[in-house]
Amino acid sequence: MMAAKKLNPDGTQANNANGGTTYGKNSSNGMNNSEMNSSLQKDIVYKVQIGAFRKHSREIVQKRLEKKTDKTMLTSYDDLTWLRFFMGAEGNYKSAKNLRETLRQAGFGDAFIVAFKETKPMNLSEAIKITRANNTANTDTND
Repeated sequence: MMAAKKLNPDGTQANNANGGTTYGKNSSNGMNNSEMNSSLQKDIVYKVQIGAFRKHSREIVQKRLEKKTDKTMLTSYDDLTWLRFFMGAEGNYKSAKNLRETLRQAGFGDAFIVAFKETKPMNLSEAIKITRANNTANTDTND
């Protein structure tokens, strides 16, 4: 009688008791590292924060900022205590840095970059690492 094979959650064969190799895909979601980095990166957007407000209503702040900016590039994010306004939605950090410098020259001296994953802010250093890892992986596979 054959012993039953242990399977991972994705249906691939699990390591056996003798230390055998796992067969199948590299991760439980079926993506390899390059595919996972690419998937993570496409959800990352870099925006430049130009203001944060506590006491003013969205409508008042938005009207004031629209007079000074391109309103098609203006977005906002509400957390529990701040109403934050951003410009741009860049796919890479370098483009966001260029936008930040342009906005600083236009009078938004305290402008800074915030990374978003889907619709929520995320750690900027982590976003840069993911973006760089993916760009390196794409360069390696395109040679």
